[in-house]
Amino acid sequence: MRRGDIVTVVAPGDFGKPRPAVIIQGDSLNRAEPGSTIVALMTSSLRDAPLLRLTIDPSRENGLEKRSQIQTNRILTLKTDRIGTPIGRLSDNQTVELNRLLARKRPANPNTTPYTAGFGIFNISGVRFCGSRASMSSGCRAFGSVSNR
Repeated sequence: MRRGDIVTVVAPGDFGKPRPAVIIQGDSLNRAEPGSTIVALMTSSLRDAPLLRLTIDPSRENGLEKRSQIQTNRILTLKTDRIGTPIGRLSDNQTVELNRLLARKRPANPNTTPYTAGFGIFNISGVRFCGSRASMSSGCRAFGSVSNR
């Protein structure tokens, strides 16, 4: 699996029906064959939410059957055995747009530091990783540079 691959997943709870998702975990972690992978769920229930969702039209390259949206507010870490083989892949332009949405500053609550940068797995240099959030605050494990190559 590579970052940008579209796969079918079975997510827990209310999202439990098989659905497409995009691998957003960096390729260096994917090559290490982890027991889990970070994905963004997709939906064919379209909404006008351009700051949270990226609309993808079906194509031969991405393997989608319907116009769908990547939900950047529905990011999950799933066990690898809950992730199917890739059905397609995002284009380079779609990957750039997804990176922009994921890197947006999106505080979890009003008291969050303004340096919070969404999820810290996306080509961000000098970012500290704290659970699912990247932050410039202290007390987190620091990485000098993160790349999806």
